[in-house]
Order: sequence, then structure tokens, then C-alpha cells
Amino acid sequence: MSGLRRFSIFAWPFWLKFLVGFVIAIVVPVVVISYVLLLGIQQVGAESLESFISENGRRHSSAVNTALDQTQAEIEQFIANPDTNRLLTSFLLRNARSNTRLPIDDVDVSDINELFVTGLLNTPLNQLESAQLVDRNGIIVAEATTRSLLATPPNLGNDISNSPTFVQASNTLSAERNQVVTIFAEDDEPAIEVANIILWRDGSALGYLIGRLDVEQAIYDNLTFTATDADLGAYSYVISRNNVLFSPRDTRSRAEQSSVQSPVIQQALRGAANVGNYRTGVGGGLSVIGFYTPLQLRGEEDTPVLVLITEVPDDAIFTRLIDIVEAQLFVLLLGFLVLLVLLVILFTQIVSPPLNRLRTAMQAMARGNFGEPVPSPRKDEIGELTVAFTDMREQVRHLINDLEQRIATRTRDIVATQEISRFAVTQNDLQTLIDRVVDLIVEHFPLIYHAQIFMVDDNRQFAILRASTGETGQKMLASGHRLPVGSLSVIGQVTEQGRVVVARNTSTSEIHRRNEFLPDTASELAIPLRIGSRIIGALDVQSKLGDAFTEDEINVLQTMADQISVAIENARLYQESQRRLEELERSNQAAVSGAWQTYLLSRRTDELSSQFGTTPEDSEISEIRQMAVQQKTTIIGEATERGTIPIAVPIQLRGQVIGAIEWEFSTQDFDNNKVLLAQELANRLAISLDTARLFQESRQTANRERVVNTIAARISAQSDIDHILQTAVREVGQALRIPQVSINFNLTNDSDGGMAGESNGHHNNKGND
Repeated sequence: MSGLRRFSIFAWPFWLKFLVGFVIAIVVPVVVISYVLLLGIQQVGAESLESFISENGRRHSSAVNTALDQTQAEIEQFIANPDTNRLLTSFLLRNARSNTRLPIDDVDVSDINELFVTGLLNTPLNQLESAQLVDRNGIIVAEATTRSLLATPPNLGNDISNSPTFVQASNTLSAERNQVVTIFAEDDEPAIEVANIILWRDGSALGYLIGRLDVEQAIYDNLTFTATDADLGAYSYVISRNNVLFSPRDTRSRAEQSSVQSPVIQQALRGAANVGNYRTGVGGGLSVIGFYTPLQLRGEEDTPVLVLITEVPDDAIFTRLIDIVEAQLFVLLLGFLVLLVLLVILFTQIVSPPLNRLRTAMQAMARGNFGEPVPSPRKDEIGELTVAFTDMREQVRHLINDLEQRIATRTRDIVATQEISRFAVTQNDLQTLIDRVVDLIVEHFPLIYHAQIFMVDDNRQFAILRASTGETGQKMLASGHRLPVGSLSVIGQVTEQGRVVVARNTSTSEIHRRNEFLPDTASELAIPLRIGSRIIGALDVQSKLGDAFTEDEINVLQTMADQISVAIENARLYQESQRRLEELERSNQAAVSGAWQTYLLSRRTDELSSQFGTTPEDSEISEIRQMAVQQKTTIIGEATERGTIPIAVPIQLRGQVIGAIEWEFSTQDFDNNKVLLAQELANRLAISLDTARLFQESRQTANRERVVNTIAARISAQSDIDHILQTAVREVGQALRIPQVSINFNLTNDSDGGMAGESNGHHNNKGND
């Protein structure tokens, strides 16, 4: 029995089961099919591939030749157009120096760009991606691209005198040959540019028109195959005499491999065109059937510069033989399918039931059920998989439980941090802020039974308790609890050193200072509150459990402390800004009031008033005007016997009432819109009055300066003292319009026994000098 059990299929390893199944289901049919395919290969030659390659190669070469020829012809026709040539010539001559006036048109760069767009880039047969006008020094003076029609040219003003196209054009083109094609690689991408010379009347070159071919449209789009042909591995590419390769991106790697040491490229460059089987690539490692032919460019008919090559691996014929062998394989395929079904049923009975039970257990574990039964133990790989799965499930169960606990703790910390931060950033009152923050910390962190905030005083000598939780905290606040900065205490150290201080066991900690109000503290954590590098206080939290603060919790509280620091600073700055705003408002109001008082004194009056219309005999309007001034608001009186409603609106300027406007409106026409209109007019009047006052003050100041400068100038013109005095008293009297002015210099004995003299200057303004 033990020997029979050893040969039981259930005791086999999986690799042996799959090996036997694959030998029966795959290897035998593959051998038979391979034999039939070999017979088919002998019946089919390579003529079909040569015909296929020849047909596609000729089609591709014709399309590429047409695109290149159309582009060259279109550029020649563009320049040959008299109007176009005149505009280009005028634009190139606009900065030319000449002793005679040149007959040129007024053309700017936008006209040339528009000319390029309408005449070259936006035509139905356009194959260009850009057009550039270059002067004879190699400077791009105009440019347009199909990617940004009529937009600002990206290369305008660039010097391309060393570019391959400009060098070839300047060295080759003349009145006899007006066009040249340049092929080069730029940034590892192939490019083709067509350059035409622009001549002056004397045959000299004024500049060059350079058109860059859209390689994608002109070449790559003309080298495509149908989906069926592409599946054979066929590809086409164009290569130049200077080894610049043009190939679509999806076949470029194959084209690059084939072009290395290709025996047909040089034959095509010598003008040969043919189709055949040959080896190419490095060391002739690729065997292909290919078609090659030169491409004809205008002006390069004798010496081809581009060749087109179309190739396909010569083993691609296998894909064409499938239809031939399908009829012969029908019977074998039918037997293969029957055998495969039998094998699938056999493997299903062997493998599927235990694997299904394992899958069910895994799905149950994904739903959180870790008690789903698993297959009974077996000696093969499925049995080992069952044991491994059972062990893994137990490990996952423990990991998930631990992770859930950690996530719950972290979620609690995040929620607490968010709520505290949300409150902190919305509170502007400093004391309310810190009082509520310490209460929220105790509410959301169950291991913390007491929290408090210390603030460092202005002299940085003491950390003063500003907020504390519970009745104990109120007692400490009432007692004015404070600790010296730098003292041997948690708060003293954290405010001096500016780093987190943890007393994990207060009974053995050297820096914990016992507090008679908090005898139950077993561990303490203090975090600095800082703004930049400045320590403004500390957040202190305490727990009844020893070593209660984990690294994660310390990080959360440190983040919270940073946010509290910012909130405290914001609240302080807000209160400071409010105080300064109030001071500024009072200063502005006082300035406005003083300015108008000074203005009224200068006018020698207590008030300014003006009226229009019929003035009522009663004093009702005067009373509501006084009320409007006193209450600083619009006052609407009772309806009068005349069928009107009086209204008074204060004239306010920067918060200061400087007067009031009085109206009487007809009762029938009075509504809220009239009140709003009156208020708006009062606001406009306040601004206009203050502007007029400022204008009068500035004009008076200017007049004073003018009078003083005039008097000073006339005095400075005199050299004799008597004349100076006479001029001074005369000018001052005339300026001040006073009847008499005198100047006295008294010379008496001074304290040192010296003598002082006397000189008088007198002017009577009643007479004429």
C-alpha cells in the first residue's frame, strides 16, 4: 500500500503535474504541427515577399519624391512671385545704408510673418513646419512656424551664420543656382531645409529664404504600412549621403540596425534601384528582403543625396503560411482540443478544490474573518501552502490588531491637534486662547491630567504661569506662580535651552521640581513655545503615569506647541494692531478737527453755512441738524404742516463730524432712496470740502513763500545799510498792509563796558516812497 501511495498522483509536486500535462497537451501537437509547417514552407517561395516589398517601396519612394518636389517648387514659386519678391527685398533693404534713396516698400516683420503664413505655411499642399528670412550676415530677421501661426517668432534675431544650411547656401547659391537642399541632424533628430537666395538687381545676395520640412508629414507619413503589413515586420527608411536617417519612431530601432554596414545604400547612392535578398546590419547579422532606390531632388539629379530602403525579415514568410496549413491541421486541432479538455478536467479535480477553499479563507480574511476553515493537511505543495497561509493569517491578525490600536491613537491625536489648531487660529484674545487650549489638551489626551502654559516676561528672568487647568490651576494663577528662567526645573530648563524636556519619572528625575499643588504627577513633559529663535514660553503637560509620553505623542504635542506659538504671536500682534489702529483713528480725527478749527479761525467765524430754496420759519430743521452732529447719524424729522419731511445728514470726514446738511423733501416723493442719496451726497461733500480747504491752505502757503522770496530778493539787491532798512520796512508794510513799520537798533553799554550804537529804519505806509 505504501508503494502505491507513493505513485499516487496526489503525492506528486506541482511541477511534475504541470510537466506531464504540458507534454501531453502541448509538446506532442506542436511536434506534429511543426512537421506540417515544414512541408508548407517547402511549397511556398519568397516571391510573394519580394513582390510585397517592391510594391510598397515604389509607393513610398513616389510619395516622398512628390512631397520633396512639391516643397521645392512651392518655395521657388513663392520667391518668383513679383509682389512677394518686392516685399522680401524691401524688408531686407530697410536697414541698408545708401547715398541714394532706395525704392523700397514700408514693410515690417509682422508683414513678412503674415506673408509666410498665407503664402507658404497655410497652403493646402504645405509640407513645411517653419519659414525663416535670413539676411546675408546670417541673422534671422523674420520667422513663422505652423505650430504658432502669427505668434511671436521664437528665434527672431538669432545668428545662424554657422548653421549647415546657411553655410551651404552662402557658398553655393548664386544667380545661376538659386536653391539648395541641406540635410543634417539637430538634437539627434533629422532635418531637411530648403534654402533659396534672394537677389538684388545687381545679382548680389540680399538674404536667404530657408524653409524647414515637416519631416513627420513629408517623409514619415509616407513610409507607413497597413496593419497587416506592419505585423510582418516590414519597415522603410530614408538615409542621406551624410548618414542622416529618417524613419518613423515605431520602426526607427530596426532601421538603425539595418542601416549599419548596409550593402545597398552605396549602390542606391550611385543611382541603382533593385529588390532582392541580402544580409545587413553589424556583421551581416540581419537577413532581409529589401527594395532600394535613389530619391530625386531638384538640382541634385546627377548625384543623389537621399535613398529610400524598404525591408522585411526573410523569415516573415511564416506568417503567410498559416492559411495553407490550417486545413491540414483541422483534425489534429480537434483532437488537441479534446485532449486539452480532458486535461483541464483532470487538473481541476486535482488542484481546484483545495485552492478554492484557500481562496475562500483569504477572502474571509480580507473581510476581517480570521476563523474560516482551511483545507485539511496534505503532503504536497498545497498542504505546505495551507500551513504557510495559516501562519500568515495569525501574523496578520496580530499586526492588524496592533495597527488598529496605533491608528486609533494617531487619529485621536490628529483630531485633537486639528481642533486645538482650529480654535487657536480663530481666536484673537490672548488669554481666552491659552485658557481654552490647555482645557482642550486635557480633554483630548486621556493620559494628561494637567496642562499649563508659561510665558517668559519681557526681561527674560521669569517664566510666569498664564494658563492652567482645573481648580488647582486657578490656585496657582491666583498665587502668581512663576519659575526663574534657567532654574533647576523642567520649565526653567526648557525656557533657557529651547528644547523639549521630559521627566519620565518624577521621583528620580533631577530636573523635576515638586509642586505642592500637583502631588500626583508621575511624569512631566515641557515643550518650548518659540517664534523663530526667540523663546516666548513653554507648554507643560503632566501625567499620573510614569513614562507616559511616547515619541509619537511628543511629536504631536511639539507640532501643537508650534501652532500655539504662532497663534499666541498672532493674537498678540492682532491686539497690538488694534491698539495702534485706535490710536491712529483718534489721531486722524483730532487732526481733521484741528484742521477745520484752524480753518474757521482763519476765516474769523465759528461756522460756515449755505442755504438754497425756502427757509422754514420754525427751528425744527436746526434741531435735527444738531442731533445729526451729536449722534453722528442721519436724523429724519416729523412731517411738517407744509407737507414736507425734514432730514439732516452729518458730514463726516475720516470718522469726524465737521457739519451737517439739512433738506426738506416732499412727503409724496420721500422714500429710502432719497435717504441713501442724501447720505451719498454728504459723503461726497465731505471729501470736496476737505479738498477745497487743502487747496486754499496750499495756495496761501504758496503766496507767503512768494512774498517772502520777493522781499528777500529786493533786500539782497541793496548794499547800503540805510537802503536795506528802508527797503525792508517798505516791503514788509506793503506785504502786511499795515500803516507803519519801524526797525530799531539800540546801542547801550554792555556788561563788559563796551559801547552799543543805535540805528533806525522807519516807513510810513500812508505815503508813497
